[in-house]
Amino acid sequence: MLHPTPHEHHQTEPIVEIRNLSCGYGSYPVLSNITLDIYSGDFVGFLGPSGSGKTTLLRSILGATNIYNGQILIDHIPISSKRPRIGYVPQLQTIDWNFPVTVEEVVLMGRTMNSILFPWHRKTDTEIAYAMLSKLGIANLGKRHIRELSGGQQQRVFLARALVSNPNLLLLDEPTTGVDIKTRDEVMHLLHDLNHQGITILLTTHEINAVAAHLPTVVCINNTIIAKGSPSDIFTPQNFLKTYNTELLVIEHQGMTLVAESPHLDAESRTERDS
Repeated sequence: MLHPTPHEHHQTEPIVEIRNLSCGYGSYPVLSNITLDIYSGDFVGFLGPSGSGKTTLLRSILGATNIYNGQILIDHIPISSKRPRIGYVPQLQTIDWNFPVTVEEVVLMGRTMNSILFPWHRKTDTEIAYAMLSKLGIANLGKRHIRELSGGQQQRVFLARALVSNPNLLLLDEPTTGVDIKTRDEVMHLLHDLNHQGITILLTTHEINAVAAHLPTVVCINNTIIAKGSPSDIFTPQNFLKTYNTELLVIEHQGMTLVAESPHLDAESRTERDS
């Protein structure tokens, strides 16, 4: 697994500005008083228990929640006035795998969803789709049905779909949930590589040691922002008590700040995976 490296901001202007945001679904608020800046080249993990609002924060950036207060700007433009170009990778568990669709067709959706020709695509779209599949090492799977693939292959397909529109910003909801350790490490290495190529990445996770501890920046969330910073700075018993409503033992191991996860937290993680 890669160790976090401090990221220099290549520009002083944030590309995502969240100001005093309160949002949710219908009339039910999930997040309140969220203020956060994301800069070009950032790699940020949103960490918190089930129901803490991690996914809601991603969905709000995509314009898919009700905003009761505050605003979100991307490249200084409110998302309410212009739909931003963002790559989005949903939780694999939320996808209907019975839908008969090939890898090629899934990736092409990322090229053609906003096209006036949708659902038809041009030859150049197919070429771009296969170039991205090749970049992610799965070009040979183009004609396979999505449900026949392993979890790691499926995750790469949805990454390809998100990336073919050439976004500057990539959002991923629990990208390592439900996959084995080897696949999780492959996915995280791939994301680190994409980040070093200039893509700003935001992801949600409930995996403290396996994912969050290896990120340059982590935001602890429990319906509002508890803490933001590098894992070594913000992984403290106090912050985890506010985030998880339970006491966790924080330890240093080979230069990394990790957590001795309690049975209570493991149960919480299982709940999140099952939800």
